Amino acid sequence: MVQSFAPNMAPSEAQMRLAIGQILSMSFAYNAPVIVLDFDPGTLENEKITGRFKDLTRSRVFSFEINRKSVVYKPFTPRIDSRGVDLKNWEDFSAGYSYRIDAGGAKREKAQCVKPTSYNCGSICINIKKSCRANAQDDFSQERLFKLNELRAKYLRRSTKPGILPEEEKEFLKKADELKKITEPLLIKEWEEVQRKREEYEVKKSEKQKQVMLEEQERLKKANEVDEKFRTISEQLRIKADQIRAKWEKERKEKEAKDAELDILLEQRKGRRDALMIEAQGKRAQLLKLQEDLNNSPPVPRFLPKKVIAQFLTNENIEYYTGAKTNERIKAILQEARKLIYVDNPTKINTNNTVLDKKRKKEYQDGIEELSRMIEIPGLTSTLSIREIKQGQRSCCWQTGTIDMGTTEKATLIHEAGHWIEDRSPLIHKEVLNFYNRRTAGEEIVKLKDVHPLNYEDYEVTKVDKWIHPYIGKVYGSNMYNTEVLSMGLELMHRNPIYLAKNDPEMFDFIYSVVRQGN
Repeated sequence: MVQSFAPNMAPSEAQMRLAIGQILSMSFAYNAPVIVLDFDPGTLENEKITGRFKDLTRSRVFSFEINRKSVVYKPFTPRIDSRGVDLKNWEDFSAGYSYRIDAGGAKREKAQCVKPTSYNCGSICINIKKSCRANAQDDFSQERLFKLNELRAKYLRRSTKPGILPEEEKEFLKKADELKKITEPLLIKEWEEVQRKREEYEVKKSEKQKQVMLEEQERLKKANEVDEKFRTISEQLRIKADQIRAKWEKERKEKEAKDAELDILLEQRKGRRDALMIEAQGKRAQLLKLQEDLNNSPPVPRFLPKKVIAQFLTNENIEYYTGAKTNERIKAILQEARKLIYVDNPTKINTNNTVLDKKRKKEYQDGIEELSRMIEIPGLTSTLSIREIKQGQRSCCWQTGTIDMGTTEKATLIHEAGHWIEDRSPLIHKEVLNFYNRRTAGEEIVKLKDVHPLNYEDYEVTKVDKWIHPYIGKVYGSNMYNTEVLSMGLELMHRNPIYLAKNDPEMFDFIYSVVRQGN
């Protein structure tokens, strides 16, 4: 607390030092005991006290400035001050802690300033070249500064110079009192204004805190709602995941049971399959002999040229050879070859032909009848739907049992119907998949467009193996839900059975046997 004096008594220099030291030691200012080394009270007009002080417990000297509203101080830079007091190096100066509490919160030590060129200013560290300003925020601190300024005025009014008469000093003090009468109401008014603004600030601060509290409550409410919604959705997802896992487990067990049943049926069919393989070898020999007979026939006009006969072994599309007469003879030979792979009991295929054009509708029906002559599959009672798309578009078979045809070519129709058969007969699919896995064991998966000039998509991949065409090894997903083996096999059987028998006898024998499921 600032020392009290008699109302009309001017303070001495020692009393001024003590009063200034008490202000500097207050919590809003330096917040530690100090010794005032020297001071300059200024003039009556500038209302400013300057000087230097020393930290009472550490060898630190600061220059300071005190006005009616704040205290400003900064390190006094000379290593040895004008009084000859040795100061520690700045490396030692910055070690230690600040005890200031004006940053808010309970009294506690603050982190020390690490850099040797910095010092504590409240709760922060600033460079020694900068000044630390501490404003008096509370009423008590502001009142102490006001009282110190009054002491400063009294100190300035006392006569310190020799030669001044008491009457002159009285006159001077009289004028000072008159000035005080004028300025004091102004100071009081200013003080009241400060108090009013402070009250307004406190009201606004309280309202703002209330608003912040309401906003925080609203935020917490929304956060709780989101959290509750998240928990609800998480629980729903967990239940859904459990249902999906249960469904997958059920499907897995059903698939395992079906696979076991198919394995039993395949084992039961082994004898029949072996017999059909032997039969296929005989048919293969007949087909190759048919080509040899053509090659060895006498050169009369009704037979084909040697270069055309040779292409029965190298051209799967021999049916479309140039020249009307040549094509007619080729078709006759192909028809003779196809009869060798026809079944004894053709399977009737139920169709739903939605094509409107009568000519094209008949061409599609002829293709289905040709396929019927190639297969003997009891129980194939599903209906095959034929739907026409824009001519030239890529034909395809959907798992719904519908074929989209972009051409009337029989071979393409037979190919797509092969997918339909494999999808409708789990036993045939199992047998085809076993054949595919045996043929492609150890083969790498590659992009189709990297092994064939046709413009395939990036996602179309295959296992090349020794297939006649790399498309036969196309991979359909990790579980191979379908293949191109049966489709391409039936297509090649129709296009040119001689070509397939010669270039891939193993596939020929398999296709011949797998489409003969009857007893």
